[in-house]
Amino acid sequence: MTAEEIKNAISENPDLKKEVLGTFSDTHVIKSIADHDEWKENFEKETISKKTRKIADHFEADITGYGFEKIEGEKYYDYNKRALSTLSEKAKRSKELEAQIEELKTKDVSEDLKREHKDLKALFDKTQLDHEEDKKKLISGFNSERKEGTIASAMNSLSFNSDMPEDVISALKEKRTEELMGMNSSFSSEGLVFLKEDGETMRHPETLKPITAADLLNDSLASILKKSDPARKGIGTKAPKAEEGSMVAPAGVKTKVQLSAHLAEQGLVANTKEYSLAFSEMGKGLPLR
Repeated sequence: MTAEEIKNAISENPDLKKEVLGTFSDTHVIKSIADHDEWKENFEKETISKKTRKIADHFEADITGYGFEKIEGEKYYDYNKRALSTLSEKAKRSKELEAQIEELKTKDVSEDLKREHKDLKALFDKTQLDHEEDKKKLISGFNSERKEGTIASAMNSLSFNSDMPEDVISALKEKRTEELMGMNSSFSSEGLVFLKEDGETMRHPETLKPITAADLLNDSLASILKKSDPARKGIGTKAPKAEEGSMVAPAGVKTKVQLSAHLAEQGLVANTKEYSLAFSEMGKGLPLR
């Protein structure tokens, strides 16, 4: 029977639908759209939860390595705050000690005491340097894990085009994540913000709101997102028209994965006539990866 004949038969006999779907139960999972959406939402929540827990575990292990024991039930961000506060307090006490040492210099003291002062000053300098390095490592590690979690959360919120090969989607997702992790950024009251070469925050010219990880991912992954996904607006570039006779891949594009990324950067949208034409023409003879 053809698909049309099956549809007609089900419309005449609704009970036939269960029998038809039942024949696929051994090899397929049949869900309604509502059930699938609920499953997808739960899966994304679980993925983000696991990623957050992984980040917290790594971060807590780093702090423990510096000699700070975690209090039972303490949240990892409170744990971090306490560790940094302790380091700051030690640095403050070190400065007070240095002041006392400087005061001793003005007094008439023995050679033994002078040697002791010299050794103590060297110990103070090393201790202060070690504390500052430990503090920098803690802050850097925390912000790196926090940034990775923010990008992962933004990535999980996207809806990808099911017609695209999974390996292409995975490769592009990994590439974009690495690119965002390598971009200059910082955390502020506005959350994770990305910075220009001069250190200024990258902002949307229309609203002056910071450009987020989601904005950058939406823009760079537009070619593999679902057409109905409103996030595909991205930062905002107009797609150029693909024309016959100009379908030649740039010299740097050696694979279909790279070609997909190139077309997205040019503003071409997946599943459109122009995108399909450009991908077909430029992709001739290119390997997948």
